[in-house]
Amino acid sequence: MMRMLPRLAFGATALLLAFGAGGCSDSLTGIQPLQKFSDLVRPYKKTLTRAEQKAAIDELQDDAEKHHDAESDVETTASVTPTAAQ
Repeated sequence: MMRMLPRLAFGATALLLAFGAGGCSDSLTGIQPLQKFSDLVRPYKKTLTRAEQKAAIDELQDDAEKHHDAESDVETTASVTPTAAQ
């Protein structure tokens, strides 16, 4: 009888751990549907979709226009200040 007690305790502990792990994994995947592999790999790809390319190009053009406008304001101010000082 004393030799069976450690086996019984070990078996009960193993079952409790298995049920606990199974319950956790079920609750994690049960909340949200599984994602496609291509969606999971997407952040690691170096290519953009056409919509993302267009958005990136528009953003760069807007930044370039703002930079160009800021430079022209600085040049206008800079060119007026030295002549006024003379």
